[in-house]
Amino acid sequence: MFTEEIRLRNVKLRKVSLFLFLFCGIYLFFSFEKKNSLLFARTISPIYVKSIVLSKICKETSQKEELLLAINNPDCPQKGDPQLVQVTVMNSSPSAKGVGIVVEVRKNDQILNLGLPKVTRNVAPLDTKRTIYEFQIPNEAGRYQISAKIYDPTFRKLLSQSDPGVNRIFYIPSEEELESARNEKVAKAQAALQAKEITFEPVDLKWQGIDVIPQHVLKGEPFRIRTHLMNVGGDLAQNIQVQIAYYNLRLPRRKTVFATRTVPILAPGETTSLELEYKLPEDQILGEYKIVAIADVEKRILEASEENNEVHSKEIRVGDIKLNLPLDQFNFTTGGLFLFQWDSLIYSEFKLQIGINPNFDDPDTYFDLPQGDRWIADKELVPLSGELPKMALGLMKTSRRDVIYWRVAGRRNDGKQSFSDVRSFTIDTE
Repeated sequence: MFTEEIRLRNVKLRKVSLFLFLFCGIYLFFSFEKKNSLLFARTISPIYVKSIVLSKICKETSQKEELLLAINNPDCPQKGDPQLVQVTVMNSSPSAKGVGIVVEVRKNDQILNLGLPKVTRNVAPLDTKRTIYEFQIPNEAGRYQISAKIYDPTFRKLLSQSDPGVNRIFYIPSEEELESARNEKVAKAQAALQAKEITFEPVDLKWQGIDVIPQHVLKGEPFRIRTHLMNVGGDLAQNIQVQIAYYNLRLPRRKTVFATRTVPILAPGETTSLELEYKLPEDQILGEYKIVAIADVEKRILEASEENNEVHSKEIRVGDIKLNLPLDQFNFTTGGLFLFQWDSLIYSEFKLQIGINPNFDDPDTYFDLPQGDRWIADKELVPLSGELPKMALGLMKTSRRDVIYWRVAGRRNDGKQSFSDVRSFTIDTE
């Protein structure tokens, strides 16, 4: 009897153990499947942030010399600069998706409240959608990170967020870091010169040309300036004051300074590049201008020669209307396409004027297209065959001329008019 009880008890224990083993196995299986499903949902979303692009960015660096280069580089972000952020969202699913997009800006891992709007977008199947944001970089040094999150259109459910490799980072150095970098650069330069134990020749600052793009500037259109300052002397130049100005060729003494720079240090044989963008005020008179760069404005630096401390650009033309096509002295054929193109930023209506007198002072020697009181908003015109070449050939035959002149008249909403430069063309009748 006692043996039978033991046997029954062992059978019962085996059944309980088997039940517990099966229960634990099933629990672990479903827990693992649930965990994998959640992980799959988190990592593989049909809609995700494909890229983040910034308008101004420089690589993050701890090299002091690179920090000094960055503060003089217009492509690198500076305190107070406007920063554009383009977020591209990809929809990899076969159906359209409505999403909400949030851009986050962190400084030293702290989220900043910059008032960036929450934006909703509809993204077509297997397509991308780009959204542009803009914010002003705070006047604070630190490490900035730009990231993005994608929600449902109600901004209640987070669908995905940008990966670390997609996020963008830029660095704003502090004044202490910059001052330390300047002092270190000066110390290195002085130590290198002292080690040579030579007699130094004086500093000699020399400009290596100045480029202005474009050469024909419209009122309201910015132009870019690039120039290079070199120390061709034998001693170290420090705290070089630089001015950039413009002047009208008819008033060469009336220079208007629009930019100043300080070059902290320039070692013998070293060159620094200055790049900037500027837009002339709209009240400037039309005509020919030049840009001038001046080094050591207050003449504080003892130099071997101060005759090369200024550099003047080539002439740039400032006008209300810029002619594009055809080029001056172009030769048309009677059966060809007579195409005229121009550009303007502040005038909205135009007429093409064609005549035999470059002064356009006698209405009997030129005609307008379109004729009469009509004006056009387009910035190009292809005259009818009865207008060109027939009317032009008639003027040429009457006046016995073989050259035709053309210009464009512009008119604003307030009725003010202006004229472009004058160009010439010929018509091949053979």
